[in-house]
Amino acid sequence: MGGRPEPAGNGGDSASTPSNMVFLESHADVADTMRLILESTGEGICGVDTRGHCTFVNRAAARLLGVEPPDLVGRNLHRLTHHSRPDGSPFPEEECPVFRTAAEGVSSRLESELFWRPDGTSFPVQYSSYPILDGGVNKGAVLAFSDISERRRMEDELRAANVKLTAHVADLERRNHEANLLNEMADMLQSCFTAEEAQAVIAASIEKLFPTESGALCMLNERNLVEAIAAWGRPRGGEEIFAPEDCWALRRGQAHVVSELRQELRCAHVAAGDAPYLCVPMMARGAAMGVLHVMVSRNTPVSRCVEEMEPLAKTVAEHLGLAMANFNLRQTLRIQSIRDPLTGLFNRRYMEETINREIPRATRYQRPLGIILFDIDHFKHFNDSFGHPAGDTVLSTLGEFVRGHVRSEDIPCRYGGEEIVLILPDAPLEVTLARAEVIRTGVSELHLDYRGKPLGDLAISLGVAVFPRHGATGDTLLRAADEALYRAKAGGRNRVELATVPE
Repeated sequence: MGGRPEPAGNGGDSASTPSNMVFLESHADVADTMRLILESTGEGICGVDTRGHCTFVNRAAARLLGVEPPDLVGRNLHRLTHHSRPDGSPFPEEECPVFRTAAEGVSSRLESELFWRPDGTSFPVQYSSYPILDGGVNKGAVLAFSDISERRRMEDELRAANVKLTAHVADLERRNHEANLLNEMADMLQSCFTAEEAQAVIAASIEKLFPTESGALCMLNERNLVEAIAAWGRPRGGEEIFAPEDCWALRRGQAHVVSELRQELRCAHVAAGDAPYLCVPMMARGAAMGVLHVMVSRNTPVSRCVEEMEPLAKTVAEHLGLAMANFNLRQTLRIQSIRDPLTGLFNRRYMEETINREIPRATRYQRPLGIILFDIDHFKHFNDSFGHPAGDTVLSTLGEFVRGHVRSEDIPCRYGGEEIVLILPDAPLEVTLARAEVIRTGVSELHLDYRGKPLGDLAISLGVAVFPRHGATGDTLLRAADEALYRAKAGGRNRVELATVPE
């Protein structure tokens, strides 16, 4: 049979040969095949001898390196393409991984270096170098490399996108945290009964929103002055009470930022050393309610102050403005619901709530509770002689006097008509009697006028009862004080009478 001759050995029995190989017919065939393989790959492939000189190169390598193949063969490849590190510093040949492969037979694979072109440009490469061995003897190295510029660009874009995404997520988390704090503050303010409680809530909430800064919340008071009602962080050096025109933010109706470079625009209420800072007006329903003043940490860049802190301060001021407007409205409505509009004293409903609250407390802590019940002697005379408006003047004046002559913990109430009740927590019998006498004496010294005409002298009769001596419930205490009041009137008026101890 015709065909390719078999290799000699063992009578031509190929099955007895451990490794069968088909040989090309000539060295020319080998060279052509190798050339086709080298030219068909997209990678740059070069060969170097043990001195680092190029022995062969494919067109992909020449194209990537910006030269013609003949310009590479025979030249020192390191000095031509690998002479400098990515930072531009010299790259000694003896430290080059490719040179070490050619000289010492040490394989390498790297993707953190640059190859350079004759025109001075460079490109990032991923390369591998392997020793060329002939019978165990190192003859040089073969270098295969690829331009990874596009991959690096995509990696850089991905890295930048990740950084941007991380920053965006952090910003969203920060905003969500701020929104939660604002909602929490609003909920807490909804539950506040007093201005002191509201001020404490505001100070604690703002400190969480501006943890590295300091400042104050300043509100317009009834005298149309701006007063600091809550503060956080380091003490302020500025004014605690100031006129609205002393603040640029209130003047202009918009946020005012002051860096150390703009001292000439500092608000008059801010101390000279308190820059940088920002002031944001608090508005509600179109009216200014106050200003949020934030002293920026000196370590905070002014750009961050403008980009992050100013928007946050505006949001906080907006929420606070609405929250405080609602709080003030609730306070007004609450005062209207528990205050008598003519005398300014608490009304009967509030009196009953207070007694029902104070008696259990006095019982629990075994403390006394004083009750003073009094009314105006001959009040009908004022109405009959001067008219009901004059009678209202008498009641209004008496209410103002009482409010100014009781302890902060005492509760003065209008019981009905011209009758007034004073509830004195923790007041024993002696103290309650003494307070009743002080009020009787003070009222007798009042000088009343109505439309320029004197109304005459004012006198009151008072009945005193003390828990638990004169009663264990609100009804029994008030009944005991009322009976004492009528005994005072029967005994000549303008006097204090003590309730009798029930049998």
